[in-house]
Amino acid sequence: MRRIFHNAVPLLFSFLLLLLLPSCSNAQKYYDKGRYDKAISYLDKITDPSTDDLLLKAKCYIASGEEHKAQSSLFSYLLLQSQASEDRTFAVNSFLSLSPNDSSILMCLNPNDGFEAQKALYRAYGRKSDYENAYFLLEKLSMVMDFQSYVELMLSSPLDEQMILDVLYSWYNCIDENQLQTYLTSLNEFTHILTSEDVSKKTLTLTDYILQNSDITNNDKDFSMVLKIKGNILDKLFDRVNAKIYWSQAYKLNPQDVELEKRVQ
Repeated sequence: MRRIFHNAVPLLFSFLLLLLLPSCSNAQKYYDKGRYDKAISYLDKITDPSTDDLLLKAKCYIASGEEHKAQSSLFSYLLLQSQASEDRTFAVNSFLSLSPNDSSILMCLNPNDGFEAQKALYRAYGRKSDYENAYFLLEKLSMVMDFQSYVELMLSSPLDEQMILDVLYSWYNCIDENQLQTYLTSLNEFTHILTSEDVSKKTLTLTDYILQNSDITNNDKDFSMVLKIKGNILDKLFDRVNAKIYWSQAYKLNPQDVELEKRVQ
């Protein structure tokens, strides 16, 4: 009898220890009941959290409106769990919503994580001047994006001015009438990042080509925008005198343009 009791003591101790140790199942029960603070309290006590623990903790923070606190758990989860799954998709989307421009995405995301992840990775690689990976992603994205979205992405993290200009040429050659003002806005934005003299001159040629379109020259606002763009390019080419002339003509056509108002002062 004494031997049986002696052998039972370690088993009893182990059983009690299991009851006292925090577990994901207990935290899950509190999460399901909306007791997110209690669930987080349980999860905080786990010394070696599993991927399930990390994801549940992130979900608790997100559900409780403390999304910023979920970032570290999501990051750890994505590092440890690389296989495609619904949970990983949730974690990727949540992480990107919290840290769209964080360089840490290069450590925890990959191109197989989907469209938004690919865009974020492209921008991150561009910021780190990792052009090989950036161009690889840009090529993949070109197959699924329309001209407008593609140009916006390229302008958000410009790598190659000539490449952007080539896309702008292609876009204009098949442009829809409803996209014209969006196109001109993108072209105007492009002139602000120009540094290459050669590309600047080629962009100037593009504006001459655009001005052959009578629908544009017969619309004061559109005509003004193209003249402003020509002025911007000439300014980049250090032809300040002619730049001012184009800006003044553009301002007369559209005096509501705040950017032009500053240019002509």
